[in-house]
Amino acid sequence: ETFEGDILSLWEILETARNPPGLLSVKLREMEEGKFAGRVKPEPDIQDLADRYRLDNQAACKLTEALRGKSATRKEVLASLADHLEASLAPSGTVMNLIVKIRNGEPLGEAERKVGSNVPPPSKEPPTRRRSRDRRSRSRRRSRSRGRDRDRDRHPQRYRSRSPSYHR
Repeated sequence: ETFEGDILSLWEILETARNPPGLLSVKLREMEEGKFAGRVKPEPDIQDLADRYRLDNQAACKLTEALRGKSATRKEVLASLADHLEASLAPSGTVMNLIVKIRNGEPLGEAERKVGSNVPPPSKEPPTRRRSRDRRSRSRRRSRSRGRDRDRDRHPQRYRSRSPSYHR
């Protein structure tokens, strides 16, 4: 029964892997060492954290695996992780990035308060059209025939004069 369950969970784990052969070798090593636990269901405290910060199932399961056997520091790690998730724009990605530190027993450090890099901060003033006016005024400073001069140099046959005296 455990053999079939392990193979099934191994299959599910490898389906979502970025590098299945590499992950397979890690999971086989875990099996040899007796550390492999098939599909891990998130524990209640981790499930609460996952619900509060909308973590995906993969992040919650990985966090459960990483915290297995760390009962002494578990509450501190979860409190520090909650600070990081509070400041994060992508909580599941944050968990996945911090799992290595959690597994190694390293401190997670201070949570960085991030403002979305590609999202402008909310403004109380209505947007202005200043930018488009600047572009318009810049284009009016240039000579209108500037582009035609370049075309004339590149394609002289298009811009030849129609008067007969010019081509003789």
